[in-house]
Amino acid sequence: MKPVPPPLPLSLWVACQKSHLKNVRQFVEQTLAAYQVHPDEVMWVTLAIDELCTNLITHAHPHQPEHQVEVRILAGPGQGFTFEVHDPQADGFALADYQVPDPHLLGQQKRAGGYGLVLIHRLMDHLEVERQGAGMVCRLRRTAVVSPILANKP
Repeated sequence: MKPVPPPLPLSLWVACQKSHLKNVRQFVEQTLAAYQVHPDEVMWVTLAIDELCTNLITHAHPHQPEHQVEVRILAGPGQGFTFEVHDPQADGFALADYQVPDPHLLGQQKRAGGYGLVLIHRLMDHLEVERQGAGMVCRLRRTAVVSPILANKP
């Protein structure tokens, strides 16, 4: 008999420290593996969520290691999943105002980074940022993430 995956939604609270990103990656990987999601899909989704959490830690809370964010995994539309990163104290940012950085300028400035949102957009089918009280929620979906377990539910 195969193990039964944990019921959704699931959540994990993590401190805003880069050393805690491994906990986020393990949470996403183990949950999706329990739902028999293809390993390639697990890798892409884990990378996108890791990048989002890295950006929050680096840009929103660089000197607040005691601050925590919540990572949630929910059943998505159809057979997929929805992933949320909830930051109860973030100022947020206007996703509509985001401009993809010019790679030539980044190269001239010898600056690494600046492509996190581009990467997330490429890996996921949907990204939205919503204000929620004093904080924000970043919601990601990838319709290609299909679980045979969710597909067999009535």
